[in-house]
Amino acid sequence: MNRKWRTAGVVALTGVLGMTALVGCGETPASGQPSIAPHADKASSGHAIGGTISMIGGPGGTFVNENNPFAPGANNSPAEPIIYEPLAQWNSANGKYIPWLATSWTWNASNTVLTVQLRHGVKWSNGTAFTSKDVAFTFNMLHKYPASDFNGLWSYLKSVSADGPYAVKFTLKKPNSMFFYYMASQTVIVPEAIWSHENPTTWVNPHPVGTGPYVLSSFTPETVTMTRNPHYWQGPKPYLQTIKFPAEQSNTTTVLSLAQNQIQWGGTFSFDLQRSYVNRDPKDNHVGLYPNGMDVLYVNNQVYPMNLQVVRQAMSLAINRTQLANVAWSGYSPAVKDLTGITPGMDKTWSTPTLQHDYAVQYNPTKAKQMLLKAGFKMGANGTLLTPKGKPFNITIDVPTPYTDFTAASQQIAQQLKQIGINVTLQNNSANTYYNKLQQGQFDIGICWSPWGANPFFTLYPFMSQQFSKPMGQNASANFERYDNPQVEALGQKFLQTNDQSKQVPIVRQLAKIFATQLPVIPLTYRNTPIEYSTKNIGGWPTSSNPYWNLNEGNLPVLVNLYWHN
Repeated sequence: MNRKWRTAGVVALTGVLGMTALVGCGETPASGQPSIAPHADKASSGHAIGGTISMIGGPGGTFVNENNPFAPGANNSPAEPIIYEPLAQWNSANGKYIPWLATSWTWNASNTVLTVQLRHGVKWSNGTAFTSKDVAFTFNMLHKYPASDFNGLWSYLKSVSADGPYAVKFTLKKPNSMFFYYMASQTVIVPEAIWSHENPTTWVNPHPVGTGPYVLSSFTPETVTMTRNPHYWQGPKPYLQTIKFPAEQSNTTTVLSLAQNQIQWGGTFSFDLQRSYVNRDPKDNHVGLYPNGMDVLYVNNQVYPMNLQVVRQAMSLAINRTQLANVAWSGYSPAVKDLTGITPGMDKTWSTPTLQHDYAVQYNPTKAKQMLLKAGFKMGANGTLLTPKGKPFNITIDVPTPYTDFTAASQQIAQQLKQIGINVTLQNNSANTYYNKLQQGQFDIGICWSPWGANPFFTLYPFMSQQFSKPMGQNASANFERYDNPQVEALGQKFLQTNDQSKQVPIVRQLAKIFATQLPVIPLTYRNTPIEYSTKNIGGWPTSSNPYWNLNEGNLPVLVNLYWHN
C-alpha cells in the first residue's frame, strides 16, 4: 500500500552534512510468495505526446478539492503533489539527490549558511516566471504561520532571503543534519503572487497554480483529471497527455480495477497479488516490493494504562508477529526479529549482536499476563483485566476499513490481546479519519507505518522526539503516541551536531536501547510496499536495468518519463 504518493507525514530524513542514505535494503518475500520485482524493458526516446494513465495511491474514498500542501489536517486531492514541486528529489534507489527546481547548493565552512542556485527558465503553470522571491516567500510564509511548518524548519532556521533572481540563502541557528532533506525534498514551493493573499492554514486552493508537469483540469468527488502543463520546464516532457485519479473504496475493488486495466498504476495491498493481478496478464501486469521501514502498533502514551511501560511490554509479548505477517500481510512483510527499530540492511553498521539478542522478539502470552498481575492488575470475573485503579482494561483499536491488511492485522491483535485479558474493541474509520485521529492523538492503539530514511536515527528520533509531536488535538508529524523523554532529546541534539559516523553510531545504539526497552510504539513487521503497474500501453517505468526511481517514493520523477505506446 502506498497511501500517500509523496512522503508528507511519513518522515524519511536524510543528512545535510554528507550522510549517505542506506535505503532500498532488500527484503525477500516469504517462502511460497511470488518473487515479484521490477521488470526488464528497453529504453526508448522521442516519444509522441498523448495517452492517459489512471492511477491511485490507495483506496481513500471520494475526493475533496483541497490543494493546499500547508493546511493542517487537509484532505488534499491527489492532484496537489503533482502540481507543486520541491527544490530537489531524494532518490532512495541510489541514495542521491536529483536537482529539481534547484540546480546546485553549497554550504559555508561551518555548515550554517546554505546557498541554493535555482533553475533558470522555470514558469508557473499560469505562464509567469518562477524566481528566488517565490522560494524565499514560501519558507518565510511558514515562519509567519507556524501551524503550516509541519517539519519544524524554523526550529533550525534563522533567516531565508533571496540573493538575486536565481539564488536563495538559508541561514541556520546552528548546524543540523536533518535540515536539508526537509528543506529541499519535503517542502514544495508556491507562487508568492497568489499565496501572499491567502492564509495557508485554512485556504482550500481550488484552482492551484504550480510548476509541476500537470495542471488540474477537472474535479469531481469521484474523479480527478489532470492534463499536461504547457509551460513545464522539462519540455517536451511529460509525454502522457492526461492523468486520471478514480476514487476507490477498498483494496479489493482497487485490485479488481487494476486487473481489468482500468487503473495502470497503484499502491494497493492484496492477500494474493500473484493470482489476483499478475496472473491476469503476466506479460504486462507487474508488481514490485519496496522496503519501506516498519509496520508498527502505535500506543497512546498519554492514555492510562498504556502510558505504563509494563503494559506496552506485555502487549508486545502477547502479539504473535509471525501469525500477523502470514495472515494479514501474506508474508510480503516479514515479522520483525528484534525490538530495536533498526531494519535489515542497516543492522550491520548501526546495531550489535548483543542488542539484537537482548531485545529479540518474544511471543509469550503467559509471561505477559504474569507481568501485568505483578504490576498490580487483577483478573476480573469475566476474564478481562482490571487496572490497578480497579477499572476494566477496555481499549479501542482504530481500523482503516479500506485497507484489508491493516484491518486483518487489527483483528488479529484484538484477539491476541484478549488472551491476556485486554478487551479490545475495533473502531472502523475511513482512511482519512483514521490517519487524522492518529496524528491528533485521538486513539488508544492503531497500526500504521513508521518513519524511515537514511539510517536508524531517522526512524528512532521522529518516533520519540517532542520535535515530531504536538499537544493532543493537534497534528503530530511522527510521534503520534506523544512519547516524552529528555534523554532522547539530548541524544538527538548530539547526533545532529556531527557528521562523524563513528560518533553517530553509539548514539543510535543508545536510542535503539531506549526504544526496545520502553516501546513507545510496538514494531510488528518489516514493511514491504507492493506497487502495481501495467506496461500494456505505457512505457518508461523504472526497470531492473534502469532502476532510476523507487515506485513507492512519490510519483513526479516517474510521471515525467512515462509514455504511451500501442
